[in-house]
Amino acid sequence: MSVVVSKELSRMLQTEVSIRNINIGLLNRIILDDVSICDREGGPLLEASRMSAKFSIRELLQHRVVINNIQLYRMHLNLNRRDSLSAPNYQFLIDALSSRDTTDANTNLNLRINAVLVRHGHISYHQQDEAETPGRFNPRHLDIGELRANISLKALRNDSLNMTMRHLSFKEQSGFTLGNLTFKLIANTQAATLSRFRLKLPATRLAIDTLRADYDLTSSEAWKTVHVSGAIEESSITPADIGNLVPALSSFTAPVRLQAKLEGNTQEISLNHFRLRSENNDVLLNLYCRVRNPFEPERSFFDLNLPDLHVTNTGFRFLARNLNAEVPPVLTRLGFFTFQGSARGMLKDLRLKGVMQCATGKVQTDLHLDLNHRLKTFQGRLQTSEFQLGTLLAHADMGRISLDVGVKGRIAEKSYPQLAVVGDIPLMEYKQHRYDDIRINAQYRRGYYNGTLTIN
Repeated sequence: MSVVVSKELSRMLQTEVSIRNINIGLLNRIILDDVSICDREGGPLLEASRMSAKFSIRELLQHRVVINNIQLYRMHLNLNRRDSLSAPNYQFLIDALSSRDTTDANTNLNLRINAVLVRHGHISYHQQDEAETPGRFNPRHLDIGELRANISLKALRNDSLNMTMRHLSFKEQSGFTLGNLTFKLIANTQAATLSRFRLKLPATRLAIDTLRADYDLTSSEAWKTVHVSGAIEESSITPADIGNLVPALSSFTAPVRLQAKLEGNTQEISLNHFRLRSENNDVLLNLYCRVRNPFEPERSFFDLNLPDLHVTNTGFRFLARNLNAEVPPVLTRLGFFTFQGSARGMLKDLRLKGVMQCATGKVQTDLHLDLNHRLKTFQGRLQTSEFQLGTLLAHADMGRISLDVGVKGRIAEKSYPQLAVVGDIPLMEYKQHRYDDIRINAQYRRGYYNGTLTIN
């Protein structure tokens, strides 16, 4: 039987197909051993030590396709294409399996697969005109090994989907390792719900309880009707786990805690209760953010509230160590850093307002940034009282300073920056002398300083 079936499949697919043995059990189970399908150029496309399927005859007689399980053991799938414009080597399979009868567009699909089991799988994809990058992630050269999967397709109909990913794990040649991915997905023409999402990487555990999307697929612009809401439960993220995808994160081996709530549509997205922290809270970020027109960068408007950002002295060392950098001495002298404030405006026209505090004092800022085109301008106000400037700069002659000044400046390509400072310096200590009630009006232009200091 295997010889006959192999020859017939070879004729239908116009390529070489080989099946060593076919075993049919109890009329509802079929087992294929040592399956091999070549592509049209004679290269190996699909190889499997064993493929089996068990289906329900009773359901089939009622025009429903119910497959109790599909098993693929030691499956090797070798996909490739010459370049981005050429057809992939598996295109002939898609064409062969596609229905040629287009007269009935309303054919009712009713499919159920209780379990798809994959063991010791291997999938590769190569675009032949692109250079390979061993040890680095490359979407044009994928090599996925040790693939294990357990998928349950409870229902697949024309208008609905119900599936559960019970297990998915693999290793990619770049070094990226997916320890396990599980989730449940239910979707129809009005809504989709992703639940029980769990992602496990070597040192990462990401959990999403529920992510829901509501929409109207009958609309001519269905994407404009999408509304999404969901939350990331407190999860432990180790950035180095995706260092193969983002090399800059490869040295960040310490875990951080993340949680957030998300809600929005195509007109506005809100990120609420976003919290990012190190394990011992040496680094902590809390923020709330609302973005209008999120998919139109030129019109996007940001309203960000930052109630708490703080980094301790130990936190500076934590960040430097994991970003593979040295701690600048000035950060050590800060002792700690906190910021509370807000940012409001567009990407090229932004207002920043807040209070920064460290071991050497407190600074209040209110700045407006205009980042349009090649000319960048800024203006605003800086205020501080008895700030220990000498300690921060490690300048023995400089002591405390109090400021209440307005600043204004511009930065253009291929030219000197310009800066103007106007305001009061109620206190300045220099070489153990105290100076009070200083008025400053100074400019920096074309590499030169000019201005006046008036001391009462």
